[in-house]
Amino acid sequence: MIQPNGSTQLLALFGAELSMSPSPATHTAWAQQAGLNWLYLPLSCRDDSAFIDLCSALMECSNFQGGNITNPFKRITLNLPGIQLDASAEQCGAANTLYRKGEGKQSVWCLANTDLVGCSETLSRILSPDCGSLAADTEPLFVILGTGAMAGTCAQAIADICGHQHSTRTIQLSRAQLEGGNAGEPLHYTTQTQLVVINTLPSGTH
Repeated sequence: MIQPNGSTQLLALFGAELSMSPSPATHTAWAQQAGLNWLYLPLSCRDDSAFIDLCSALMECSNFQGGNITNPFKRITLNLPGIQLDASAEQCGAANTLYRKGEGKQSVWCLANTDLVGCSETLSRILSPDCGSLAADTEPLFVILGTGAMAGTCAQAIADICGHQHSTRTIQLSRAQLEGGNAGEPLHYTTQTQLVVINTLPSGTH
């Protein structure tokens, strides 16, 4: 096992509640198996201000290489100073990946939304004629459970992938609506409607 030292490269998972996330242990174990002197740390932040301050401080450290951002900081992370946004972060107005591009004093910090890639690839498979998930001559009705950054990213993926191929409708339902049994206006179906439900609510939400 590689012991942390002055050459250890640090990565982090930022969020408000990380106790249930397997990512830090999984990524650190993978780095050890690969012979890499890396640590992937869970860093819980109490609010937006604490998150911005912590990220800004870590970005000044030469052995901090970046990390992943989860709820509820995917949108506020765009306010980090001196950050370059890639197209996915700009499109979604949110990011889940912070990374350093380049070396030494010439390096720059960047934000990306890799969730958009994952959502788009999954939707492409679902809508592919080879998959058979969507019947021919149907109108998909996408119901997104949740209204957070991930829900917005899914809505963007639907617009990017499906908008020019299918006549689609997209509805977002908040957690409060679902828990209160108030889903707004009734969903209207026809024989050409095919329901596609996307759940972006946190794990453990019923």
